Amino acid sequence: MKPTLFPLFIPLILTNLACQSRPEEGAVSEYQVLVVEQGKGQVKRFDHEGKLLDSVKVGYNPHEIEWDATLKQAYVSNFGVEDYDNTIGIPGSSLAVIDPKKISESRSWSTLRRDFPADSSKGPHGVKLRPGHENQLYVNVEYGNAMLIMDPRNGQIQRSFAIPAGTHNFLFSNDGSLLYLMAGTNGLYTIDPETGEELAHFPVTSALRGLALTKDESQILLSCVNELYLLNTETLEVVQHYTDLGVKQIIYTCFSPDEKWLLAPCPYDNQVLVIDRASGRVLQKIKTGKAPICVKISPDQSKAFVVNALDKHLSVIDLNDYSVQDFGVTDKPNGFLFLNQPSL
Repeated sequence: MKPTLFPLFIPLILTNLACQSRPEEGAVSEYQVLVVEQGKGQVKRFDHEGKLLDSVKVGYNPHEIEWDATLKQAYVSNFGVEDYDNTIGIPGSSLAVIDPKKISESRSWSTLRRDFPADSSKGPHGVKLRPGHENQLYVNVEYGNAMLIMDPRNGQIQRSFAIPAGTHNFLFSNDGSLLYLMAGTNGLYTIDPETGEELAHFPVTSALRGLALTKDESQILLSCVNELYLLNTETLEVVQHYTDLGVKQIIYTCFSPDEKWLLAPCPYDNQVLVIDRASGRVLQKIKTGKAPICVKISPDQSKAFVVNALDKHLSVIDLNDYSVQDFGVTDKPNGFLFLNQPSL
């Protein structure tokens, strides 16, 4: 019999889903990792060394995950298709909700809206709680180009609004007053999360597939094809433009803990670039696994975790010497997050 999973979630506290910007006092050395296993339609929980603790079934081709520290439950988007660039599969129409009170079970919340055609509310992908605002869970659906605002207590869709075509994921400002949408070749949009009103737009010449904010939110990083942009968040003016990096598409780049480096995953090149933020110089080209798509900094600030979307493991880069180790066993890992455990 497998060990039970979700009662252990109760004393855990979620770290910031975005990559940490700089070392913080009291950094956590003991933590757990929740990983969406797209290939087998489940979520796995690992300890900080990659030992499997348990798993739970969710839906078909799940992608992203969000943890609710207040309600003690996780939300997983059952996207249904392989990827933004590879739409093999059947667009999903639900979120999986993992409730710690029901061991190894998941509930399903529909993304279908009343009075809307069914095909206008499918393919849920990005899923995030709105900071500073209670009971607002935002989910973008790609088949219908809409943002759904759900009540995380019961899954009811409170309202929705149209979003630009091509939107794949999004970020909130730290206070939840702004919504940044990444919309592939249509670029970056800044949106009012209350009304859906477009506030600003930055066009791109290649597909935008990743966003990251600096800790002070003065700049936002855009990951595109063989290029990265750093923009001023108030004006969307270009602060720095990194070009000719020698790679194809870059996905979810993050900052190093001191924000001096950029860690850029390049899935078609099977490597992660370490780029000097000031000069744009590529410092390292690190081989991890097949199709690295996302990098996040560990809670103890010493490692970079990398999702290898077409492999059977994550990778962990030691930020002191760039050495790489495999982490866990997962079939086509996708979204993941850290759970801090202050005491064991």
